[in-house]
Amino acid sequence: MGKKIYEKRCSAIEPTDFMELGELKEALATELPCGLLDEERLQALALYLWHVKRRGDLGEVEGKVEVGEDEKCPVCGMFVYKYPKWARI
Repeated sequence: MGKKIYEKRCSAIEPTDFMELGELKEALATELPCGLLDEERLQALALYLWHVKRRGDLGEVEGKVEVGEDEKCPVCGMFVYKYPKWARI
């Protein structure tokens, strides 16, 4: 959802100008580079900018873990393929 909001509604935003996620979110809420957003959309946009635009897209991550559709977490049984950012950090 954050990516869609960014692509459709936002002027240029440089997330590396901010030291903390809260600072970025406050700037989005007060400076309105994407217009007025409700809390849910503001949070989604801030997280997208902080984790994807600030660090680069997942396709560019060196040493990215590749998992198959049938692979599960050995602890909880979650199908990890549905959540590509689970092993990003």
